Amino acid sequence: MGFVVGIFPHLFLLMNVVLL
Repeated sequence: MGFVVGIFPHLFLLMNVVLL
């Protein structure tokens, strides 16, 4: 669970970069 919680913010930022 710690891995998912730690990578979630990175995925969110990555999505923002892709959208931009």
